[in-house]
Amino acid sequence: MARWALSLAAVATLAGPVHAEGILEGSTAYRAMGGVGLIEMPTARMSADATLAAGVGYLDPVGHAFVTWQATPWLEATARLSDVRGVADDLDRSLDIKVRLLPETGSWPGVAIGFQDILGHGATSAEYLAVSKSWGDVDVTLGLSWGYLGSRGGVGNPAKWFGNSFDVRDQTKSGVPAFKNFFAGDRMGVFAGVAYRTPIDGLEVKAEYSGVDVDKAAFGRAIKDKFPVNVGMSYRPLRWLEVGAGFIRGDTVAVNLVLRAEPPRLSGVRKAKTPPTQALTPRPAAADLSARGMETIPMPAAVVSRHNGAALTQVSKALFDAGIEAPLFELNGNEAYLSASLPPATASHQSLLAAYLVFAHTSPDVDRLTLRNRLSDDLGVEGQVFTRDLVIKLVRADAAFNDLLKAGGVTAVTMTGKDVTARIAEPLPPDEATVSALADLAPAAGGLATVRSAAGTEGTASLAELKRARAAEQAKRYLAEAGLQVSDIAVKDGVAVVEASAAGPLSESVLREAAAATLTILAESGDAIAAAKLSIARGGAVVATVEAPSGAIVAKDGAVSKGGRQTRPGMRYLPLYGYVPWSAPQPSRPMISEVSAPLTAGEAAQIFAAAERQGLVPIAARSRNGVTELAVANDAFHNTATAVGRAGRAIAAAAPTGAERIAVTQIDHGVALGRASLWRGDLEKAANHVGSPEEVWLHTAIDRGATPSGEDWLKADAYPRFSWAVLPEVKQHFGAGSEGGYKAALYATLAGRVEPWPGLALEGAISQELIGNLDDIQPRTSSAEPRVRSDIARYADEGKTAISRLIGSWTARPLKNLFLRASAGLFEPMYGGVGVEALLRPVDSAWALGADVNWVKQRDFDQLLDFRGYRVWTGHVSLYRQWPRSGFLGVMRVGRYLAGDVGATVDLSRQFANGIRIGGWATLTDMKRRDFGPDSFAKGLYISIPLDLFLPWSSRGATTAPFTVLNRDGGQRLDRGPDLYDLTTPGTADALEAGWGSLLR
Repeated sequence: MARWALSLAAVATLAGPVHAEGILEGSTAYRAMGGVGLIEMPTARMSADATLAAGVGYLDPVGHAFVTWQATPWLEATARLSDVRGVADDLDRSLDIKVRLLPETGSWPGVAIGFQDILGHGATSAEYLAVSKSWGDVDVTLGLSWGYLGSRGGVGNPAKWFGNSFDVRDQTKSGVPAFKNFFAGDRMGVFAGVAYRTPIDGLEVKAEYSGVDVDKAAFGRAIKDKFPVNVGMSYRPLRWLEVGAGFIRGDTVAVNLVLRAEPPRLSGVRKAKTPPTQALTPRPAAADLSARGMETIPMPAAVVSRHNGAALTQVSKALFDAGIEAPLFELNGNEAYLSASLPPATASHQSLLAAYLVFAHTSPDVDRLTLRNRLSDDLGVEGQVFTRDLVIKLVRADAAFNDLLKAGGVTAVTMTGKDVTARIAEPLPPDEATVSALADLAPAAGGLATVRSAAGTEGTASLAELKRARAAEQAKRYLAEAGLQVSDIAVKDGVAVVEASAAGPLSESVLREAAAATLTILAESGDAIAAAKLSIARGGAVVATVEAPSGAIVAKDGAVSKGGRQTRPGMRYLPLYGYVPWSAPQPSRPMISEVSAPLTAGEAAQIFAAAERQGLVPIAARSRNGVTELAVANDAFHNTATAVGRAGRAIAAAAPTGAERIAVTQIDHGVALGRASLWRGDLEKAANHVGSPEEVWLHTAIDRGATPSGEDWLKADAYPRFSWAVLPEVKQHFGAGSEGGYKAALYATLAGRVEPWPGLALEGAISQELIGNLDDIQPRTSSAEPRVRSDIARYADEGKTAISRLIGSWTARPLKNLFLRASAGLFEPMYGGVGVEALLRPVDSAWALGADVNWVKQRDFDQLLDFRGYRVWTGHVSLYRQWPRSGFLGVMRVGRYLAGDVGATVDLSRQFANGIRIGGWATLTDMKRRDFGPDSFAKGLYISIPLDLFLPWSSRGATTAPFTVLNRDGGQRLDRGPDLYDLTTPGTADALEAGWGSLLR
């Protein structure tokens, strides 16, 4: 297993020095082949969303090294290397997929379907259907299996009823998905298992009836399978470490070791060397310059903390200002502890408010709060435990949170597992506000709500039912504000059908927003609702129907007017709250004159100096139309919102007192990426702990902004600009057994960049191999195609010290949403040349379209300044689609590759707020299979990790670890470095919104 050590270590760094203790408890154990399961067999269970696990396991005669990623709450993916002991050149690469079909509920089990080795059909390829149900600490699984997991047989394959194509299963190894093998074979296997969580923390014992008969598997050697029952255990002594062992087939020991992490929760090391944030002093009351002779009208003074901020933490100040008496707040790793004096009559309400304030003012890796009340033990002698996810659910909507606080009859709330118990002062039944509050308190849809009165009587209801009733009531209230009276709400086949009547006029925009809001609200009920349909009646007859999310409207002539503006409260997404019913408040703010005095040179110099103290590079500043604007380059902070917050502090600290609106324009490669415009007073309140990033966001506007030019801009002395960094670089080769198997190398790269003036950049990098064996990769000799990548071993051998990159580029933004770049030089270790790139990307759109064309020549093996004879035109048209709520990015590229082959690449990745990106890609071209190699098409996985997580200072650098085959010639793209899409992402509203919680860092 030594050959896998470097690969495992590269992924395991995520679980080591970066606060791995933040990982959630309760995740199901991994099986020896990877993926959540028992010993050999899978289950319907899945890990917490985004969990990444790297491990090794041994099931005689096969050793496995695997990486399992919970890509979404319902999709698990496992990449695996398998090596058969005693068989030469038999290193197998495979990819497993498991999809949750149904989640477990109170009465129904969880159901999942899985495909093992989906990209080929080697010895371990299989399909299965698993059903899992838990009762307390016992988890039971039953399943049907085909292929390797069903090789023991047991029953005839019912799939053969659909045709003879399901009779035979092909066991020939290949790198092409074998769709004809899915659910094929003469016999189908059955499997079953049980796992028991013992009273010893972290210890599970399990037993299974295995569907595997290893004697029938094509492992190239004879193995006797004596007994179908396996027993084993898994133990998690640490949150990030899992070990397992089992006794299988009656005579063999199985073992596995797993390191796991949740990338979204990794916060990195403390930034001891990052410049501190600028302190903001609340200004005196401002003046309202009204149109009536510009009279001076006093403004209310800003609310400030009544306690000395120098002696209190940010959280303590927020608790004091909210009226929480005598709070004592402590923080230990990712766990928070709070003791406070809460009057029994309001303890439950104030405890939730306190929990909200703690999580709103601490970093995302703090995910657990223990709250003790000194005045009562109604919250439990040991205190009430809150998790961040639970509190976010509690405050997902302003209306729901207010209902919770107004449920005055509630005297105490406790939670045990999935169940909620509430004590009320009044006799049963509880009032509507209490029922609503209980629905919001539901930590899971499968629990029970128990209401206990002061007289000792109690009643019990399903939290799932309460959540449905709560969602239906919210939808009715919401639609009533739009003039629609709801008569019935029904859910069928994942579609919510709402019948309503309308007395007043209807418009298309009002109907579409009503349908979208209804879908959003009803989806919170816990039911699998994917669409909504509103049927609108007038005078007893249906006059219009509208669907969401499509927005399709069918209406009788004259029943619905075109266009129309929304005048009722709408649904708006807030970073912490989620979608909430919200109407823009009309704050009492000074009226701003459209004509304002320009910045003086002295004022601009103060702003520039403040920005530099914040770790930013000021480019220019101006005051125009009542807005003071600063253009900055961000070389330090990977989180865009952090840079905006620091630039905003610089403006607020140095701008004239009367400047109420401030704007920050982000500059990169000399062009404006985007502008965030916000109220200065909102930022000042948030910086002084009497406001929040969410309140700043309410009045923030995002647009594309303008590149600083013209006489109204005062320029800083920013050019020429220099920057440099030392970066680690990992290259990995996952070859077949005949190609030497796994190879890797670690490089240290010194990178530098200079911008003589805006738009022009010169950058280079020198790499030095530290350790590796890429020069041992076996060369390919059978292909008749150009050797565009297959000489990787010679490049690794002769270029241990190399110029890996040396290019000059010019970047421009000729139109609002059009970006252009021209480049020339050494693009990558193997190719240099010239190229142009264009990107069309509206600032508020999830779609973008890009194109690049390049003429390149192959570099010499020593990777210095010489070239070889091969040259080629290459380029692609790229379509981008982003799903900002989940962090997913999909890219489809069509074009010509380095070997002259033509085809397409699909790339799907997910990025988290801390900058970690995990993804995979696949390329299919017109190159013939015999020339391509064993895989028949190019594919790979990758993980990009920001260096900011590991450094004591802030950094925008990142290192990417690829998982692919390096000696293929088909489907190979030119590595141009970050493309224009990556360059422009920090300026988008989605990027700002995703990291807005870090505005004040």
